[in-house]
Amino acid sequence: MDIFSRILNTFNPGQPLNTSVSGQISQFKGNRRMIPYFTEKRFVITGASSGIGKALSYWFLNEGANVALCGRDINSLNDIGQQFPSQAISIQCDLGIDIQQYDMCSTIVEKLGGDRTKGIDILINCAGLIFDGDIESTFPQDYDYLMDINLRAVFHITQMLMPYLQKAQGCVVNVGSIFGSKPLIGSTGYSMTKAGLEMLTKCIALELAPYGIRVNAVAPGPTDTNFMRYAGLMI
Repeated sequence: MDIFSRILNTFNPGQPLNTSVSGQISQFKGNRRMIPYFTEKRFVITGASSGIGKALSYWFLNEGANVALCGRDINSLNDIGQQFPSQAISIQCDLGIDIQQYDMCSTIVEKLGGDRTKGIDILINCAGLIFDGDIESTFPQDYDYLMDINLRAVFHITQMLMPYLQKAQGCVVNVGSIFGSKPLIGSTGYSMTKAGLEMLTKCIALELAPYGIRVNAVAPGPTDTNFMRYAGLMI
């Protein structure tokens, strides 16, 4: 079981979670009071309404972070946010629409406080989608939408939030896929977007390093999420 599956299995959606409050959460080990590791850190997570993005949101919220939860399913985002009312903000956004990306980033800066204090500590670009289709059967509209969500949105959001990442000397984590370096037969467009994401990560890592911003990518294999089930890649 990979690390993302272990994170997903940590939380049972049917059970109430530890509703941590930033700055007040504490864990106890013996007689020693321990403050959660990410207390007061400011996170932005796209794709937070499902799958890996949702699991990461719960993880960092439980570790004390303040998190902007960004995704298409506002009900799912609100379900998470209601459990962490002093730490989470929910922002509905279709990342395939430029003006919604802009509005999302404006809301993040306004409500997360990135412009007034310490900026944004961590941006996790986790939103993504997959369509079946080889070079013969892929519709141009599907190809364009894959590129918009999986690659173009990452470029655009990172570009808009760069000044606030610079304030915090923050970092960017792009969630790619093993299929960015290993072709996935029947999903040509998806593999192309993830290969592009790898190169985007390498390029902006070099470009943003002088500003004190670290940029990395992770490339998980098939993980048991609805995303992969819908694609027919999990049994």
